[in-house]
Amino acid sequence: MNQLIRGEAIIWLTIGFFAYGFCVPTKGRQNPQNHQQSSGDNSPNIIGNRNNVVINNNEAPPSPSSVAIFADCKMMSGPVLIPPKSSINVLPLNQTTMQHLHSGLDNIPNRTDKTLEWPSKQIQDSIRDSIGGTGKLDQPFWHMGMLGYRCDVSNHSRLDVLDVTLTFRFWYGDALGENGMVTYSPILSPIDAGSDFVFYVFNNCPVQVGAVLVDQLTLTVPGESAQRSLPLYLRHRNTVEPFMILTPSSIPWVSPAPCK
Repeated sequence: MNQLIRGEAIIWLTIGFFAYGFCVPTKGRQNPQNHQQSSGDNSPNIIGNRNNVVINNNEAPPSPSSVAIFADCKMMSGPVLIPPKSSINVLPLNQTTMQHLHSGLDNIPNRTDKTLEWPSKQIQDSIRDSIGGTGKLDQPFWHMGMLGYRCDVSNHSRLDVLDVTLTFRFWYGDALGENGMVTYSPILSPIDAGSDFVFYVFNNCPVQVGAVLVDQLTLTVPGESAQRSLPLYLRHRNTVEPFMILTPSSIPWVSPAPCK
């Protein structure tokens, strides 16, 4: 427990330093129009000029229903519990992989009838052995590389949505500014009305990573041909929280892909 408290204290101090370091319509001639208002309940309105006439059965087209997507990423420490016959989604941070793929999440399934931990107990015990740990059964697992974030993205609207594309900006190691930034986009689909989509962010490489979740997104509403570009609503608890820091990890939690 003391190790966890010290580890989180180090993370928040680092986040503070990280946050400090980043610290007309065209005018034209209009044709005169005639607007004839219908006098009866069933008669259409007639709008037009000397060049064309449009029969308008509705005063104004209905506006598309609004969509509100909210994201909340909280610091947490693994392992993560996977319920029976389900899976979790993980965003493993690897600069090389992200520069080639640009989007996506890793899905880790649990095909059994009981709750499992990720990483598995076998991996946890092997890590304890490698660092000379004891008390495999009675001591909770803790590793500095397992300090990550749980991101809960919820749909506060009456519409089901697809292909919700978020954007993260990452800085690996000592990189700063636009030139050192790596952009990556998890795609969450579907998120039904009133439901949420949860994924986890963990460092997969032995280098410190800073991150910011951008407050814009794109998504698709079933039945609409064009994607919508919308604001992503974030919880602003304090001035430091928008910045995320992930400590270096000596363990590749998701895949052994090379980090450089």
